[in-house]
Amino acid sequence: MRKGKVSKHQELPSWNHDEFYSFNEVLERLSITENRLKRLVSEGEIRMFRFSGQACFRRGEIDNIVARKALDPSILGP
Repeated sequence: MRKGKVSKHQELPSWNHDEFYSFNEVLERLSITENRLKRLVSEGEIRMFRFSGQACFRRGEIDNIVARKALDPSILGP
């Protein structure tokens, strides 16, 4: 990584299923495609973490997006 760049992904010291959703769980919860989720991560709209090479997402952040999406279905774009 070049100096001054911030990683979009953070490595986690331990995996806690109570605090994180897996990649597939997020696809299901947000009802979006794999490509759309990857794009949202690369654009910095959703933070992705890694544990032992597996992508995971904070439950609170995803649940917040789900709640906002219920009020405004266009929140994640096309």
